[in-house]
Amino acid sequence: MNQRIGSLNTKIVLRFQFSSISVLHKSTSMKKGGVSMDCCAIIRKIGGGRIFRSVALATAMLAGMTAAGNAQTKFKVQHSDGNFTMLPTYIAYEEGFFKKNGLDVELINLNQSTVAVSAVSGGSIDVMFIAPTFIMVFNTKNPDHPLRMVVNTIEGPIYSLIGKNELIDACPEAKLPYPEPIKCLKGKRIGVTAIGSDNYFTARSLLAEGGLKESDAYVLALGGSVVLANALRAGQADYIVSVEPSRAMLVDNLKIGRDLVDLRKGALMDSWSGHAAFAPKASIEKNPEKYRLFAASISEAINFINDPKNDDKVVKSFKKHSAADEAIIRAMLLQNRAGFSSKTSCKALDNGVKWLIETQQIASSQATNCSDFVWQP
Repeated sequence: MNQRIGSLNTKIVLRFQFSSISVLHKSTSMKKGGVSMDCCAIIRKIGGGRIFRSVALATAMLAGMTAAGNAQTKFKVQHSDGNFTMLPTYIAYEEGFFKKNGLDVELINLNQSTVAVSAVSGGSIDVMFIAPTFIMVFNTKNPDHPLRMVVNTIEGPIYSLIGKNELIDACPEAKLPYPEPIKCLKGKRIGVTAIGSDNYFTARSLLAEGGLKESDAYVLALGGSVVLANALRAGQADYIVSVEPSRAMLVDNLKIGRDLVDLRKGALMDSWSGHAAFAPKASIEKNPEKYRLFAASISEAINFINDPKNDDKVVKSFKKHSAADEAIIRAMLLQNRAGFSSKTSCKALDNGVKWLIETQQIASSQATNCSDFVWQP
């Protein structure tokens, strides 16, 4: 900072030495009227009392400015450890986008959606990630305490319908246009996370699209993504409806399964919001700035992910939060990069509402209004 001394401007660098203040200078000399003078000689010439009072004042000002410049807002973010849908959060955390935007983020590992939604509603975390359709159902049951979408992270379905290669090879309908391949599910065991979960209703929708009832197959509640992949591998399920890393493990790495139907190419809906961050409406209204900074950080992280030149850094960052090996992470990135987006549309959200009504998760009178559901900073 600049301290005025007579007609001279000199930069003063300050430091504390125990209880006393010493003055350092970046340059060894300065000129006054063409005469070179040592900085400390100038201080002695002017007199210690007044200048050191100025220095003490400057020190206090500098300390205050530094503290303000480094201030970080504490922010607790839910995540599901090792889930590839969380990639933008991990990149924002590891690559410093949160810190750059003034957020001191703590990642809270909560894998169960019901636990996470209770935590965010109760204020023990600031934001959670989930499929928008889950929150649409939640809001119908909690109209006085609704959650709002803070930022989208995945545009498009997040699920894959994967079967063992030999089963798909043996099914004639598998080679026909959609929805005929769904008939391959008749009499088969379909693994999902839990009865009543988002992928459970996705399995029901797929069966209906193929002209089948739920009773025409065996829908099994087996657990999370890795558990589902291992169940298919061990022969405990014939097909699974799952998120990554199941697909990368089974299709790209082990090569024992493949997509019966590629849901990411619009098998159920041509537009869909697959994953997003949510927070209580009341919390956002109370402190909109920290949520704006959070959304900005996630958007920057998604732009970072979508640039292939950053692939090595992306893989390294995700590896810190996942037990998956590098080959699987790279396969997931290659297959899913295009889906990461901080933007969504009312059409995508309206399709989610339509699906919820069709699967009888909500009544038509409970349809979500897009403009109310998405927070606009």
